[in-house]
Amino acid sequence: MLVTIWLLCGVAAAVVASNRGANGCLWFALGIVLGPIGFALAFATGQPCPYCASRISTQAAICPRCGRPLAEPKPVGPRVESKPRFCNRCGAPHGPDTRFCPGCGQKLSSPELDPG
Repeated sequence: MLVTIWLLCGVAAAVVASNRGANGCLWFALGIVLGPIGFALAFATGQPCPYCASRISTQAAICPRCGRPLAEPKPVGPRVESKPRFCNRCGAPHGPDTRFCPGCGQKLSSPELDPG
C-alpha cells in the first residue's frame, strides 16, 4: 500500500511539473523519493506571473489565473509613416528614398534637405 502511494506521488509530481514546463522524469524521481513532499514541491515549479504572482508554465503566453498576456506583442516590422513627396520641377509624386524624379528625371534633393 505504501509503495503504491509513493508511486502515485511520483506520477502526480511528474504530471504537475511537466505541465509547468519542468522536466517530468526528474520530478517523477523526486516524487518517488520524497513521496507527498515531492508532489507538493512540484507545485512550486514554473515562473511567477508578473501580475498575480501565481506559478505558471514557462511556455505560457497568457496567465490562466488572471488572464493577462505575459509578453508584449512584437511589432511585425518597422512602421515608417511619411508624407507624400513631390518633384519641385514637374510635381510628380515620388517615394522618400527616390533619387531621381520618375516623371522628368531631375535629381531630387535628399529627404533631410527637401521640405517636401
